[in-house]
Amino acid sequence: MKLNDYAAVLRELETSGELTPEGVVEHARSEDSPIHHLFEWDDDRAAHQYRIEQARELIRSVRVTVTVNERPITVPNYVRDPSKAGGEQGYKAVSTISDDDQKRDTLMAEFRRAASALDRARNLATYFDLTAELDDAQRSIALIMETHDDRRTQ
Repeated sequence: MKLNDYAAVLRELETSGELTPEGVVEHARSEDSPIHHLFEWDDDRAAHQYRIEQARELIRSVRVTVTVNERPITVPNYVRDPSKAGGEQGYKAVSTISDDDQKRDTLMAEFRRAASALDRARNLATYFDLTAELDDAQRSIALIMETHDDRRTQ
């Protein structure tokens, strides 16, 4: 089955213009469902995978406030370990990243996530015919950042 086929199944599951994860799981529960194989049905394994995801959320939620150039900033305490290969798991405390290459790799990973989010927003803005509003918002953000930087240098 291809992605378009999965999309067709999801469209069929929309009720009153809304799609819910609960509805998708309920539909997929049947072994005859074309999306059944996409889910883990062994409860022990599924529970373990869910707890792993909860652990990821916990790790990502921890923030620390540090002072840089006399300015307090809040940063994630843990980031994906920049030395890990694509599919490898692992987080590293930001305070332990001292190698310049790892600092750059960590920052580039953040930039890739931000670029992906902006691409998604731009595509949605185009679809909704709201690109002017997105451009205005980006200009406003840039102005706020510029104003903030000007205040810091005064």
